[in-house]
Amino acid sequence: MAEYYSAELAEKVTRGMKENALKGLWNGGNVPFGYVINKERKLDIDPQAAPVVQEIFKLSNDGKTVKEIYNIMNERKVTRSNGKALRYNAIRRRDLYGRALRGRNSGV
Repeated sequence: MAEYYSAELAEKVTRGMKENALKGLWNGGNVPFGYVINKERKLDIDPQAAPVVQEIFKLSNDGKTVKEIYNIMNERKVTRSNGKALRYNAIRRRDLYGRALRGRNSGV
């Protein structure tokens, strides 16, 4: 009985998350650097972080490695929205999030 309930619940949760994603709603988890969640639970570009994201792309396009970009951002003491230091993964994953940024007319 418990096994059936667990499998059914997992299916419902997965279905709900897929439906949210199709509607463009944020399903939770860490918000990518450069984004904020709006009242409709959708990702919006963070106007305060946008210039930093644009610079990260420019540095990457200029041939800088992820490590070099990370070091530059740390030297400048760039922080996330929670005030903590920018993480390496925020820069390493820039290509994944960059498609979304470019698709939303960010100027990148």
